[in-house]
Amino acid sequence: MSPRHLALLMLPLALLFTWQPELNTQAFLWAHTVSRGLPAGLWRVLTLFGDWITVVALLFPIAYHHRERLLPLVFGSTGVILLTVLLKALWAEPRPPLVLGPLVQLLDRLPGNASFPSGHAMAVSYLAGWYASAFTLPLWARLGLCLLMMAVAWSRLAIGVHWPVDVCVGLAAGAWIGHWAALQAWPLRFDLWRRLLGLLVLVLVVAGCVHLSWLWQTAHAADFVRFGLILTLGLATGWGVYRTPAMKSPPG
Repeated sequence: MSPRHLALLMLPLALLFTWQPELNTQAFLWAHTVSRGLPAGLWRVLTLFGDWITVVALLFPIAYHHRERLLPLVFGSTGVILLTVLLKALWAEPRPPLVLGPLVQLLDRLPGNASFPSGHAMAVSYLAGWYASAFTLPLWARLGLCLLMMAVAWSRLAIGVHWPVDVCVGLAAGAWIGHWAALQAWPLRFDLWRRLLGLLVLVLVVAGCVHLSWLWQTAHAADFVRFGLILTLGLATGWGVYRTPAMKSPPG
């Protein structure tokens, strides 16, 4: 089992939930209700692995050791984000709390955009699909990535901000785009690689500082984890990039 195979299994479920909207609603209410047995903080920590800034923080340090993978990562990530924005604009599906009202116990802030598809599910599946296809991983690691995908997708139902069809489509699309990006290897000059990766490190550090300002407002455990992860990976990657000596031009 790999993220790509799990993504294929999500497609029939997505079609079923599309053809049977009542089943989609019932599946959401069941999952949302069952999830109340676990602490809300757990779901908020799990869902941060579907935040794009967290996914970027986990992906781009790899480009420090594999320079040829940086541009495919940039284009693949940008493509997934644009696809998510486009589909949300086209469908404009309202989120569960706006439809079901008091039946939904919202565990986090309600996003202001549309519900379909789940950007968190698409982001974490892109991350999992990329890792599973870029490297030869043992079975336990591939299963771990699949488990991470399902945990983040389920957290979106537990928190109360997505329908089952949203996460199914997100998981399916993200994993295959990640698989495509992982198979690409585009040569990149050292100076461009260093500048581009340095810019991305700066984005991560700034994002970490922005999250620090949120800590004073929310004090959620998930925000502390997110802040530490983003800032640590950003600073570590930046240190590695600027400690890398410049490559000398070949003699003319």
